[in-house]
Amino acid sequence: VAEARFASIIFMLERIQRLREVLIQM
Repeated sequence: VAEARFASIIFMLERIQRLREVLIQM
């Protein structure tokens, strides 16, 4: 269960980074 939680956290962090890059481009 811990591994799935870790993977979900990484997925969220990657999503946030992409959103940040998009906002910077705007």
